[in-house]
Amino acid sequence: MIDKSIKKITDNKMEYSCYYFHSNRNTEITIFVRSGDMFKIKFETFDPFDEEEEVIGYDFIISYDEMKNMKSLYVCYLLSKLLTKNINKLEYLENSHYKGWAITAKKNWKGLYFTEYYDNECYLFEDIPEVTLIFDYDINNKKKEYCNNNFNNNDKFERNIGYLNKYINNEYEKIDKELITIEHYVKKDKIKEMFSSRIKKFINDDTYKVILSKTLT
Repeated sequence: MIDKSIKKITDNKMEYSCYYFHSNRNTEITIFVRSGDMFKIKFETFDPFDEEEEVIGYDFIISYDEMKNMKSLYVCYLLSKLLTKNINKLEYLENSHYKGWAITAKKNWKGLYFTEYYDNECYLFEDIPEVTLIFDYDINNKKKEYCNNNFNNNDKFERNIGYLNKYINNEYEKIDKELITIEHYVKKDKIKEMFSSRIKKFINDDTYKVILSKTLT
């Protein structure tokens, strides 16, 4: 007999997203693989210009409710969904340097701006990742505790909230420029439809309503 909780996980469509923070000395990559209400989170940090330096990383399983309590990690998750080109699709790459399944996403470039292009080499998996429910709970809990200590502090939370606001403000500016161009012949309903198709699929209904009210008033 199949456990209903496991069936719920395997029956849901998988989501893959990446938050890539580029730095000359301490690049950070946070990967979110979601199935239902469960996540596999993979975190890596490294010096991109030091090929001999070991990549520091770990991964663990966590529920959606647990992640929401790690407020800075949760903001990273929201950023990853906004910056990833297609959260339901991995691209297979095979060339002289890489071979694997890739997440295509924009990058946070040193905290200064977000890249306009999508990089299909933000992160590569050798195989399509899964969210398994069979794991060592003691080791997993130690990794979650380490993640909580690393992410869940006010400095990182304020920094990530600042990046999230910067991204949303950038989108405001892009939409405003488009509205100036088309305001003479596009009805308000069409404007709402355009905005909805860009933003709503990434965020919850309450956040969407707030952003929409600010943009169209």
